[in-house]
Amino acid sequence: MDNFLLSITKIESGTKRGTGFLVKNNLILTCSHNIENTEKIVVTFCSLNGIFDIEYEAVVYSMFGEKFGDIALLSLNSLHPTHSIVPKILIPDYSKGNEFETHGFPNANTQNGQTTGGQIKFVNTPNNYNIPQITLHSNEITYGFSGAPIYDTRLKAVIGIINQALSPDKLFRGLSSSFGVSSNFIAEKCPEVYIESLEMKEIVKNTFNSLSIGQKLTVELKEERAYGYLIRHKGIRGLLHENNYSKHSKEMLNTLNMGEEIDVIVIKKNIDE
Repeated sequence: MDNFLLSITKIESGTKRGTGFLVKNNLILTCSHNIENTEKIVVTFCSLNGIFDIEYEAVVYSMFGEKFGDIALLSLNSLHPTHSIVPKILIPDYSKGNEFETHGFPNANTQNGQTTGGQIKFVNTPNNYNIPQITLHSNEITYGFSGAPIYDTRLKAVIGIINQALSPDKLFRGLSSSFGVSSNFIAEKCPEVYIESLEMKEIVKNTFNSLSIGQKLTVELKEERAYGYLIRHKGIRGLLHENNYSKHSKEMLNTLNMGEEIDVIVIKKNIDE
């Protein structure tokens, strides 16, 4: 997460404890259900030594209840620490299947919090209130992570905020599921939250530059072309060129239907700079 921790804040209001992070205009983005007492909101930043000990008071700038997104923007009573950073925020459209990291303040570590992560399973699926949400897979998202940023490690950007951990049933199903509010919905409600654009070429670079020669990966066959097959990996299209597979592999590929997944090994990367 590099210096990402320097954007994180602990949120305390009444008996509630949660997480937030710095956005533009000296504002803090968090979940509205973290705010129990609007008259007393304490926001704590991280020092350069990794300790959360820089306290600010804050007031509600704007707030939307659970049925309207579970979002709150808080305004600090003075300028945030000079070493704090505002992370890049992107739409989550290209994040399905990517890994994520986050930092929150669970009961096990209320002082300095805990960094954890998992996988982004689905993006922009409507919840019960028809609000686009992000579905996450992680064993460690619990109380105290509400409002924490969902940091896509491939795109190196925030794509939403965590707002719900699914309670397991008697068979412990749902133990690893949690949910978040997508950044594009947040920006609709809060224009102050600036979402940067990401060109497709940059997404392709971020995806394929992270691969290693000899790495095995699963791709989806999309379409047969004159010189090979169009494939898709993590939502990004590429070309499986005929010069890069054997006659035996060609015979195997001919037996497959478009849309099926196959395992391939990276032998060469050719990404335009």
